[in-house]
Amino acid sequence: MFSCCCLDRTTVGDAVIQVGEDERGEQQIPFFEFLVKVSKENGKDLGCILESSLPDFCILREVKPKGPRCPLKDVQVFDRIMKVNGSGGSSRKLLQLLESEVSAPVALLLQRPKRMEVTLQLEEEAGLVFHESLDTCGLVIKHVAGPLAGSLKRMDRVIAIDGREGTASELLQLIRSQTEPLLLTICSYSTA
Repeated sequence: MFSCCCLDRTTVGDAVIQVGEDERGEQQIPFFEFLVKVSKENGKDLGCILESSLPDFCILREVKPKGPRCPLKDVQVFDRIMKVNGSGGSSRKLLQLLESEVSAPVALLLQRPKRMEVTLQLEEEAGLVFHESLDTCGLVIKHVAGPLAGSLKRMDRVIAIDGREGTASELLQLIRSQTEPLLLTICSYSTA
């Protein structure tokens, strides 16, 4: 069974993140991070499926109906695992830490991505390069140049196009098959 609690990151002793301004003078809201303590069901199942195909990112690909829940915020698909029991690292290291904890409760520091919408004009060079792995949850941006460089960054994910969700392969096909401007729904993560 799961036992969970949720704590805002500032209540567990981490530094308070101040809201600042970017180079254009626009207010920047910090990424929301929260702690969830979860006991593995039957000593092995956290109640979610993880994606760790990229070395720097371990995200929740699917949350099972009896998966971890938090009184303040439900754990959601696309939440990023930042630390396991206080230790961070590559996605491989985070998975090793999760696998090594068999019966003790596991403390996950999660980051909720910012969601935004960006219009992609197809008549101009978009300047987007996606990671080659089509096994990712959404299309992961590898490089941004051109008109979208100020709005998007490396490791952001396109999770829907014109409101339609799909696999990375399906989303890429949607982009290739359209001639009209596309509305991209993006999950943006802190790169720090």
